[in-house]
Amino acid sequence: ATLGAAMYLLLGRVFCDIGKLDDAKRLVSVLAKKRPDLNEIPSLLLKLDGAYARKGDRQSRKACLSYICKHFPLSPEAEIAKQQLATRLDN
Repeated sequence: ATLGAAMYLLLGRVFCDIGKLDDAKRLVSVLAKKRPDLNEIPSLLLKLDGAYARKGDRQSRKACLSYICKHFPLSPEAEIAKQQLATRLDN
């Protein structure tokens, strides 16, 4: 059996919260490929960005935020991502 989109979203959030960022990234990638229409993907990417920020991983933050801007340009999260990209990604 395969996991539904809601379960992938939930697991992605949990993985971000507990610091399993590689697993969270994999889940987001699967969701983005299988269900690019999901409105929750940008918010999950922002959550992943926050986890990368806590870790101090600027390169991964930039990749996350750029992905939101490119693939979800009309989302409210894209505005947040643009603002973060315009800063030095310090927080």
